[in-house]
Amino acid sequence: MQFSISERIGTILRSAFIMIPLVIVCYGTLDACCNETVEIRSVKIRIMDKSTGLPLEGIPVYYALQTYWPERLFYILKNPEGNNVTVYKAMEEYISDSQGEVMIPSRKIALNRWKSEKIYDENIYINVENRLQFSKKEYNIESLASVLLYGKKYFVNPIPEYKGYKIRSTTYEMNPKDYGGTKFEIADALWNGYGLLKKRQETFVVELERWDSQENTSHK
Repeated sequence: MQFSISERIGTILRSAFIMIPLVIVCYGTLDACCNETVEIRSVKIRIMDKSTGLPLEGIPVYYALQTYWPERLFYILKNPEGNNVTVYKAMEEYISDSQGEVMIPSRKIALNRWKSEKIYDENIYINVENRLQFSKKEYNIESLASVLLYGKKYFVNPIPEYKGYKIRSTTYEMNPKDYGGTKFEIADALWNGYGLLKKRQETFVVELERWDSQENTSHK
């Protein structure tokens, strides 16, 4: 029996309509079965006035932890353009206590190995906020990723007599020169390379400078 070209095309299309959902279902099953749990170390921050050495109470601190995986086409093929999908695994708010301290607890997160999901970075923002004050805290924290780039144009220091600070931790080496240095308009920065590979608690002593100071952070 011979089939016309149109019949052959119809058969191919029908097969495709059957196979594509099956592939998606199989992918979803693998997606759910390939999680690996990893633990992120705790972080302790002590915030002090650089000029007096006294602890600073009531300083807002924002925490964000991200992972990423390579973008895929049709759930299977890696995007040839090399784009990545980033996901926030944690977004949290803290306030320094009477001793100027903030304790960010350790946490366990699930990484999807089928997607090749990996830890991207951890960002801690101290005494910086978005001018717009979005209704959802997630939007406020997500916007802080641009604080060093846009400075006073979009961001403020909620405790106005002090500059802000950003601590970025990753799983790889970070040279401050590659990220614009450590001194920025509204918040200075500490580039904590390999910080997310550490198993024990990290402690940061952040000496917030008033607007005429220079050095303001030590790290243990």
